[in-house]
Amino acid sequence: MSGLTETQIQRLIIEWSKLINGLEVFRVNVIGIKGRKATNTGMADLIGQFSFAGIPILVWFEVKKPKGKQSETQIDFEKLVKKDGGYYFIVTSIQDAQDAISKIEKQLQSKIS
Repeated sequence: MSGLTETQIQRLIIEWSKLINGLEVFRVNVIGIKGRKATNTGMADLIGQFSFAGIPILVWFEVKKPKGKQSETQIDFEKLVKKDGGYYFIVTSIQDAQDAISKIEKQLQSKIS
């Protein structure tokens, strides 16, 4: 996927999510108005709702090309999400998104066991 744009990777992850039972992924649009700063600057590109044992879990995906870097506002948003135990992942591929969901499943399963 290294030759793909971030937008193309986002679309692939959204399409992939449709194949996963209990996972819905949506694009987050960060749009500013001329002369005004967008209120959600730094917010992750995608938000997913993953159902684990019937409990909806929110997952934020920041999509980057393999050598992409987060902006300061993206780093601030990641800290905000993780501050209280939220799920935020930087992903460069469908495999990264799948690995993130697997990590969440393992973590939640260990809390239940």
